[in-house]
Amino acid sequence: PTPTPGFGALVALVGLGAVAVLVLRRE
Repeated sequence: PTPTPGFGALVALVGLGAVAVLVLRRE
């Protein structure tokens, strides 16, 4: 039930980006 077909991919990219930022800050 996603509003748009690419919405899930967008959320996934944002999530990965957030994780990457956290990892970079942790180092």
